[in-house]
Amino acid sequence: MPTGNGAYIVHNMLAQKIEGYRVYGYNPYLTLVPPLLSFIGCTGKPLLLHTTPDYAIFFHRKAIPMVLTFHNYVLDPWMRSYNSPLQRLHYATDLRLWSGMAVRRAHTITAVSNFTAGLAQKDLNIFHPKII
Repeated sequence: MPTGNGAYIVHNMLAQKIEGYRVYGYNPYLTLVPPLLSFIGCTGKPLLLHTTPDYAIFFHRKAIPMVLTFHNYVLDPWMRSYNSPLQRLHYATDLRLWSGMAVRRAHTITAVSNFTAGLAQKDLNIFHPKII
């Protein structure tokens, strides 16, 4: 996950307490060229990948189950008025494509609330029992 945000800090705290749990951070500027994220590797062979849907497609490995968590839903049309023109373009094109690709490859999808799950389900056409 990108370094420097609250989720990164919380997950690093969890990693200190849970044996075998590892967090792999990356510089957030790498999202300017997302295919570079594919080269971020971890040591050993993970049992699963847990990430957010935004750039998950670049971390996906066929033999490793991928769990996605929607912490929010930036693609929500209601959010457009809070986005810059470049964000609106990014969210409407490539981020929507990448999120959809990740959802289709996910083993399990979770969300922080029923509301957030509902937004993602409706907007990305996730009509599958794998969303929790």
